[in-house]
Amino acid sequence: MAYVDFTGHDVVVWFEENPANEQEWAYRVRYECANEQVVHYVIHNQQQSTKPDEMRVYKDVLTFEENRAAGLTRAPKIYLSTQLAGQDDWSDELLIEALNPAPPVPPLSYMNGYDFVQFDFTKPKDNDWAGFVLWADTVNPPRKTDATKRYEGPNNSVQVSLAPGTHYYVTYAAYDAFGTDILNENTIPLMTMTKESLLLPVLNKPIEAVKALAFEQSDALTKLNKAYSVKAERDVLRAEERLGTRIDDKTGELVAYFSRELTAAKNGIYADLTVEQEARISEDAAIVRSVETLNTAVETDRGTFQAALQTERTARSTRDEALAQEIVLLGAKLTTDTGTAVETAIVEERTARVTADEALTLRLDQQASKIGQNEANFSDQIKTLVDADSSLSTRITNQQAQWESFTNGKVTAIDRSIREVIADGDTALGQRIDTLSAQVGGADGWQAALQEERRVRAEQDGSLSQQIVNATAGYGNRFVAIEQNIGAQANAIGGLNAQYTIRINNEGRIAGFGLASNNGVSEFAVAADRFLVAAPGYAEPVFEIVGGQVRMRQAIVDRLTVDQGQIRNLQVDTLQIRGGAVTIMHVLTAGDTYVAANTAVNVFETGWLTIGDGVFGTAKVDVEFTLDGTLAYDTACRFFLFVDTGGGFYQAKSKTLGVSTSNGNTYFRMDGSLSHIVDGAAVRVALRANPAAWLPNSVARNVWVRDIGITIDGAKR
Repeated sequence: MAYVDFTGHDVVVWFEENPANEQEWAYRVRYECANEQVVHYVIHNQQQSTKPDEMRVYKDVLTFEENRAAGLTRAPKIYLSTQLAGQDDWSDELLIEALNPAPPVPPLSYMNGYDFVQFDFTKPKDNDWAGFVLWADTVNPPRKTDATKRYEGPNNSVQVSLAPGTHYYVTYAAYDAFGTDILNENTIPLMTMTKESLLLPVLNKPIEAVKALAFEQSDALTKLNKAYSVKAERDVLRAEERLGTRIDDKTGELVAYFSRELTAAKNGIYADLTVEQEARISEDAAIVRSVETLNTAVETDRGTFQAALQTERTARSTRDEALAQEIVLLGAKLTTDTGTAVETAIVEERTARVTADEALTLRLDQQASKIGQNEANFSDQIKTLVDADSSLSTRITNQQAQWESFTNGKVTAIDRSIREVIADGDTALGQRIDTLSAQVGGADGWQAALQEERRVRAEQDGSLSQQIVNATAGYGNRFVAIEQNIGAQANAIGGLNAQYTIRINNEGRIAGFGLASNNGVSEFAVAADRFLVAAPGYAEPVFEIVGGQVRMRQAIVDRLTVDQGQIRNLQVDTLQIRGGAVTIMHVLTAGDTYVAANTAVNVFETGWLTIGDGVFGTAKVDVEFTLDGTLAYDTACRFFLFVDTGGGFYQAKSKTLGVSTSNGNTYFRMDGSLSHIVDGAAVRVALRANPAAWLPNSVARNVWVRDIGITIDGAKR
């Protein structure tokens, strides 16, 4: 007994030796590949195992590299022979049939464009899958040439350029490491659009997922560090004040100054107030600066509690600019031996600045609270600017919260808003981006984000209004996103346009619908695997599109034009058919037939069947059947396909089915098929079975032929 097992790339041959046979010394396994042969030898003591009945099990492997070097094929012919101990001759070879099946036909969806078609494949479950191949031609079946092969490669999504308004037949398949021969294929008809779609290219564009925002620690806590001040004295009570004028030795500036210090400290309790004020002038500038700082601290067994408040004011004028600025710092913290454990901060910064051709205001408000690694913060930054080129106003608001979890790592929530308006000599622009995000477990954890982007623009030759909303959820690198896009545009060249789309991206699989109007021409488009229309309150659709097919429960049509169709039950009041315009399909079946050994019997024979319009046409004859060899072992049968188009029956095709073994105990059932193309007005078909010793080691046996079916698909020429 011998059989073949394909394990991904390699071909594995298993065979057994009956211990009752004469001792065999070696085994030869010869592989006929596409270009050359590969020969292996297996010594008798190299068995893989011994079965309970003492049959010895042997194994030989044709590696993928050997197969490729000898001419890669998925159906190598394998011959097994034996050599007895002490002899030089080899036995007759036993042919072992081998075929590594190609991957199954992959699921396919497609979207017709104006001059292209978008094909989306689903990867089949096949260990050695390598990619997809696609041919497109204007004839059926498509010719397989370099010109008609439109794609071969591993991409799941493929865009193929085709001629507009053209009928195509597309054959597609998945292939494996053994190439693109003997594939499991499927052919579909399609037609490219006669007019370019406004929406389909948009609906099939990739959608970028909105990732969760990265948490940013507030710098407000760092700014507060300069406000905290606890002097070294442990026991002091002091009040000092200084007032005076001086001339700076280095710069020659005139300086008037005032300072005050109030300090009280005893037994780990500390209070301090300092005031520093200064007025300074030079030949080109005048500066006034005032800094007031309040500090308190109390030492406890839990650490030192501190509070600080600092106000810094600056006014400066030069020959080029004028500036006024105020910075207010407020904070409180608890410091332990290991560092700062708890802290808060409030920062307010305001700036006004002018030059000869620029006016600027800045305002920054910050708040932050932190315990260990857990932090919450807020910032609001406002800016206005007018210069020689434009006017600008922006506002950026950021709210963040982060918690360090023992089980989930970092848990983060963020709300961020960016607003901006700009005006210059010929353009006015306003835009706003609002983003909400939540994240558990860091960059590889669960994430959710919601982003809304709004934009308006007016120019001297056009205007635009747009809103984009994107909602994303995912884990690690796996995301699903839904996007709503609303836009209206007007310009002197393109006219008036508006568009509304909703799209979903589920791990690269995009679906959606949209409504568009271009200078009065409107379009509504849907890109989905399934499209349904149902009446209110009813769960069953009255209209459905699935897999490129339209299904309707009931339709009333005033006028209908059909290029191709199949009708199961048709009732016609008045029928008008143009001459030579009939295509007919015949499907026939037959019962099981018993065929004795060494006899030739027609197990099925049809009468005359019309091809096309009955005048002259072309038909494909397909015959399918099952050979049942379970009456006896080691059987074989040859089948003959005979056709007659008016000149008498002639043999069109033949095929031999059966087994070729040396163990004398193999039973089987095997499916078979024969096909042939005929021309003419009508055809008769006969299937003949002849069981005999057609294969080495097979025996003429009685058989049954079952499941007989004949399909004749005829069309006019």
